[in-house]
Amino acid sequence: MTGPASIYDELLLRHHRDPCGYGIPDTCTHFANGRNPRCGDEVTVALRIEEERIVEAAFEAQACAVTRSSSSLMVQCIRNIPVTEARETARAIEALFNSTGEVSADFLKGEMIAFNRLRDHSGRKDCVLLPWRGLLNALPER
Repeated sequence: MTGPASIYDELLLRHHRDPCGYGIPDTCTHFANGRNPRCGDEVTVALRIEEERIVEAAFEAQACAVTRSSSSLMVQCIRNIPVTEARETARAIEALFNSTGEVSADFLKGEMIAFNRLRDHSGRKDCVLLPWRGLLNALPER
């Protein structure tokens, strides 16, 4: 695909159609809701944290394909990592989308590279960041 539709490449569409971690399990211990007032997208992020580690992550969303894909990629990225690493990753994603200059995106490995492609679509920034902001709100205070 080329042009504006290229943001919906196959990787993002796959995560939209078959998202990783969709549905909130009863075992989660930390939750946050987020809403994008521009478009009405809504996301709930749910985590089960044990011994400062995210052992389970999930989400539910009434949202566009970009928000659902970002949520799915986030869940895939943060499972089984320390809370501090999840917090750093969420802040790095936000910095990536808020920067107008060159950003080191060493953490964009594997499927996370999709975020680099979305960076050029400033109108979708809030769609991408909604689940990551929810993650930050769901994580326990330091």
